[in-house]
This record gives sequence, structure tokens and C-alpha cells, in this order.
Amino acid sequence: MAARTSSSITCCAISTRGCDHPGSDAKVAAENIGAGYHTLAQAFSGWRDLPSHRKNMLLPGATHIGIATAYAPQSKYKVFWALILAAPDRPRG
Repeated sequence: MAARTSSSITCCAISTRGCDHPGSDAKVAAENIGAGYHTLAQAFSGWRDLPSHRKNMLLPGATHIGIATAYAPQSKYKVFWALILAAPDRPRG
């Protein structure tokens, strides 16, 4: 997204089998992405205030999150964010 300098996707439920490496299967998963927010607090508030993003953030059964950011100073938005929420298919250990 940052490499393309665009934010073409804003929210989606992602495939629970979408990752290409072992151990990545999930019972439930969702993703929020955003661009232009300068801080995590701003990104979080933006997601919370949009019904589709808020629905993902309240995903029943989600027990794990991952947050990433990318900085692209030459892009329109400059800062890009991704939030993944999921529940593992099976416990590790």
C-alpha cells in the first residue's frame, strides 16, 4: 500500500487461510487499513468511528492483534496503517 502510495482498501474481513506460512491459519480474522493518520491514536480513533472498521475491531472470538505502519514520505498520505485481528485455529504449545 505504501509502495503504491494509495489506500485502495479501507476495511475487509480477510481469509482465515490467507497467509502463506505454516501456523498462520485462524478461526476468525479481520483487517483494517488506513492512511494519513500520523499517530496510532489517530488511526485507532478513525477505525473506531467508522461502522465497518468498528465491527472488525469488535470481532467476536478475536484474541490476537497485529499493528503495522509504513512511512512513504513521497506519497499523498505519508503514513499507512494496518490492523489485523484474529483467533488462532488451534492453541500453540
